[in-house]
Amino acid sequence: MMIYPMMNQTTFKFLKSITNINWKLLSRNPSAINILKANQSHINWDSLSVNSAAIDLLKANSDKINWTHFSKNPSAIDLLDQYSNRIGLPYQSTTPAIEILEVNPDMIFWKYVVDNQSHEAIEILINDHPDMVEWLQVSANPNAIDILKANPDKIDWYNLSTNPAAMDMLKANPRNINWLKLSKNPAAIDMLLDNPDKIDWFPEDNSYIQENPNIHNFLKCYMCKHDIR
Repeated sequence: MMIYPMMNQTTFKFLKSITNINWKLLSRNPSAINILKANQSHINWDSLSVNSAAIDLLKANSDKINWTHFSKNPSAIDLLDQYSNRIGLPYQSTTPAIEILEVNPDMIFWKYVVDNQSHEAIEILINDHPDMVEWLQVSANPNAIDILKANPDKIDWYNLSTNPAAMDMLKANPRNINWLKLSKNPAAIDMLLDNPDKIDWFPEDNSYIQENPNIHNFLKCYMCKHDIR
């Protein structure tokens, strides 16, 4: 799992100066964890439940955890095993802990495995249950990039635009890029800096840039490029 620099007060202040903060989206962003800890009254706990950097904060506020969302948190494996009875069965199939799935294979909801961040789970889905593949979701999964390259006719470019492993495909097919979705792609910083008019800044449009885990680097480079202090 890629770790990106944390947003600091300088980049956060600049973000606030150009747009309203969408706390629902920002609460999902692992790079914003220090900002979130300092502004806990604004946290959206449903969104925070999927934040891989928020485990300590979630442990301290377990009554606020959304367990369905928490099942998708790649840092939550230990707690998922401990509280497996609190997770809805369909969403257990999204857990990155492949061993949890292997214990009860008959209980797996295969259509949800497309969101799984375990490469092993994706391989099982593609090889053993190809009829259950939802290409819309698979297109956003970095662990499925080889499968997507082998099946270009099945790609959903809207979701592929969020996929950090798909930058070579996106650069080769610029007409297929969805720029709103690209705004949340942590590997697309250079493309976003070169096309600032296409960035999704505004909360009414979901403000996907606020969900980008590489937002600190993006804002820092944006400020430098435009001589903003």
